[in-house]
Amino acid sequence: MKRRPLEERFWEKVEKSEGCWLWTAAHNGVGYGVIGTGAKNRSRLAHRFSYELANGPIPEKTWVLHKCDNPGCVNPEHLFLGNNTSNVRDMHSKGRGWGGMGPEKAYEILWRWASGENRRKIAADCGVSLHVVKDIAQRRSWQSLSQLHD
Repeated sequence: MKRRPLEERFWEKVEKSEGCWLWTAAHNGVGYGVIGTGAKNRSRLAHRFSYELANGPIPEKTWVLHKCDNPGCVNPEHLFLGNNTSNVRDMHSKGRGWGGMGPEKAYEILWRWASGENRRKIAADCGVSLHVVKDIAQRRSWQSLSQLHD
């Protein structure tokens, strides 16, 4: 029995609206839609497939990011290309990453460290690990804050 085309199966699983187009079928563990390709044990991320339908092939090692910050959205107008670095910057600008910590908390950690406060106390008060405090203080993460602080 011949399987229906992937594009046809894709569109029947999309709930369009004026904003986000919601994927109504299977999702992975972090909320991104997935669609089976027809090949044994192969699937695609629905938002990447949607981007390709609208814009053509995605270059290798390129991410498809969400302007709307909704992993279940497949509206190509809400999607844009980036790399790992731009993905991390996008997450941080939206208050995600490092356990959901936003720039305000990262800035507080940086200031408290610079003021000579104990790393263990900062970590406990802010609900993060010692490694997160050290990475922020040594500018391995949240490098954008160092320009504000220095």
